[in-house]
Amino acid sequence: MTGIAGPAGGRASGAAILRLAALSAALAFAVTIAGGEWLGWTWTGFADNNTVWDWLHLLVLPVVLTAAPVWYGTRRSARVEWRLLLAALAIAFVILLAGGYELGWTWTGFDGRTLWDWLELLVLPVTVTAFPIWLALRRSIHPRVRRLGTALLVAFAVLVTAGYGFHWQWTGFPGNTLWDWLHLLLVPFVLPVVLAWLSARIEQAEEEARERGAVSSERPAAAG
Repeated sequence: MTGIAGPAGGRASGAAILRLAALSAALAFAVTIAGGEWLGWTWTGFADNNTVWDWLHLLVLPVVLTAAPVWYGTRRSARVEWRLLLAALAIAFVILLAGGYELGWTWTGFDGRTLWDWLELLVLPVTVTAFPIWLALRRSIHPRVRRLGTALLVAFAVLVTAGYGFHWQWTGFPGNTLWDWLHLLLVPFVLPVVLAWLSARIEQAEEEARERGAVSSERPAAAG
């Protein structure tokens, strides 16, 4: 006798469809990369954007937004794995920086990039992910992490002051006006605040709905 698939079966089939869709998208993306780089598919635009810098601009934000919830959910059960992954990424990043700036690795696209360019690349991904995580974990954040954050803010203030005061061109700060700073920082800092506010409002509405449901379910029981 053939039965109707229950919720578990529906979730399983939905997960399988998602995995198939993700695999298909990854395969199609790999084919377009190969075509753009080696088969002359100019419509892809990959041949003109083939440095590490170009790929960082394309991938940093979506990768960080995807990885942040996974990290939050597995930060305790997979703590060692996350530390190893972050250490490997840090080592690879340092090697790329050394090669791009000092060893003439032109394929990195790093040569000539200033601190301002790196801020334009990283400020939005960092703030969009770090601010909600900080709101969720602010009571359990280790004091060392707080001191590290404070030290980074102080170092940034020193770099900004020295960049303008001593004309450190490698910072990319000289010549940038208040308008440029607003363009750099307004969205990255306002967007997480708005998202956090919306999240808090949704959680509050859900909590109020649960309380109303609990009250309404208690009334018939009391009447009976």
